[in-house]
Amino acid sequence: MTSKTATQESFHPSSKTFHPAQKRVSRQRIKFGELSVGQRFYDPISAEYFVKRSDELAAMVTGIGDGTVPDEFDAEDVVGIDV
Repeated sequence: MTSKTATQESFHPSSKTFHPAQKRVSRQRIKFGELSVGQRFYDPISAEYFVKRSDELAAMVTGIGDGTVPDEFDAEDVVGIDV
């Protein structure tokens, strides 16, 4: 049996457990209003990725989202962008 290194394990927020071979993603916190239209971001409340479509709307692009159904966000909502 081989030992796993820190780069081979990461924390998956929805399951609260470590999974081998998942890459840990670093995110910068930013307000929704500071994103550009078309920019991809992570919503910590739903634990899914979205793409900003307008000043108030974004579409989910992971999980059950196919990028077509809009969801409302406030300009002050804190989201994350991968760095």
